[in-house]
Amino acid sequence: MKSLYQGVLIMFRTVFVFLIFSISSSAFASTETEKKELIRISQELNFLKSEVMSISKHRRVDDLEPFSYEDLVRDLDAMSKAIERHVKEPSRQPKSVKPLQVENGYGDFY
Repeated sequence: MKSLYQGVLIMFRTVFVFLIFSISSSAFASTETEKKELIRISQELNFLKSEVMSISKHRRVDDLEPFSYEDLVRDLDAMSKAIERHVKEPSRQPKSVKPLQVENGYGDFY
């Protein structure tokens, strides 16, 4: 089960890094190619969201350190919606985003 968690984390990190580089290099999509690529990334995030929900069905209920699949799905959804929003209505104004809730490893969140 641990390797399943690690696989999900590696997949999420890879997509997240790719997404950050893609968005930063084409933050203001002005060409059709850029828009198509941003839409493709959004679709891949939606695919990952469905994969994470599918994997979450295999979690152990007695896990001492459970992985928060719900938080991961929420974050993937937020990234996908941000891309879709930008492609539909580009804006130079930053959108307000909820801060991430990060666990410090001891059950405390900050």
